[in-house]
Amino acid sequence: MRRSTLSTMSLVALPKSRSAKEDSAMDSLRRDISKSNIYRVLAAFKDLQNGKFYQETPSDVDLPITVDEYKQVLHFLDKHRSLGGLVRDKIRYDYDQDDCILTLRMLSGVHERLCAVITKEIGRQLDAIGTGSGRQATFARRVEDMRSTSIKFPGRADSCSPDASFKYRPAKQANFVLEVSYSEMQLNLYKKADKYMRNSKGLMQEFRNSDGDPIDHAKLTLHLSDFAPTKFVKKHLQGEDADIIITGKALCDMLNAVERTVAGELDTDDEASLPSDDDEMECTSSFNGRNDDDDDTDDMEDDSASESQDSRTPERADEQT
Repeated sequence: MRRSTLSTMSLVALPKSRSAKEDSAMDSLRRDISKSNIYRVLAAFKDLQNGKFYQETPSDVDLPITVDEYKQVLHFLDKHRSLGGLVRDKIRYDYDQDDCILTLRMLSGVHERLCAVITKEIGRQLDAIGTGSGRQATFARRVEDMRSTSIKFPGRADSCSPDASFKYRPAKQANFVLEVSYSEMQLNLYKKADKYMRNSKGLMQEFRNSDGDPIDHAKLTLHLSDFAPTKFVKKHLQGEDADIIITGKALCDMLNAVERTVAGELDTDDEASLPSDDDEMECTSSFNGRNDDDDDTDDMEDDSASESQDSRTPERADEQT
């Protein structure tokens, strides 16, 4: 749909002014050698904003930055909304305060689409449970797809951007997170899983072997109770749980279909960069909020109110850009 000339001019004019301020602030950081780490991180964000990195850097990018420097980066992004909005909405990154590393996540088309398909299937099964009546249905209708919303850790500067996340509506942040990884990134996956799984229940499941075949008995088994903190599970489900299951074969079928789709969209010269069927695949799910820190004041309404106020986010299977 074409926007009107007036709307287009209005949208373009405002970021120009902010961009000039950003450029001036960036130039000041560049000249201050004591803030070189801050500048490098912000410059990387700017490069991504300008469309760089993706063709040149197929793997994740690690940038050293201390906790205090990272806080200054966040302050800069809060102050300069043009870049800050892009980082918040479009750029995937993790920060580890123990290692003082900020990792820019460079995700392939296969990775992004597979995550979207898996997330859609989880949402479909939640919707199916939600069409019924009773505690399970009411509970399921209050689980929201948060996509890759950043996860914060209480008392720490760490921040992670999972491949997918779901939040139970009275809770303060996402309670269930999902990560998908190829085997060559296995070490990073285990490290990230450990961070998510502190004080939580979690699992890691390999579902495709090096021959490209489904692994026997492999499946992703989730429970409705995994999507909310314990206090909400006890109060709202009262022991009435339900399963969400995706078999290993179904996961393999999803991956194979995504690989074929992406391969068909690439030029012949680019097909060599696609992950091959020799790669093993793993997915990690973590039930991140098994604590009772969430405020209970925004409690569940009765069944009829929940049905009339259902605000579950519809899932899109298209690739994020």
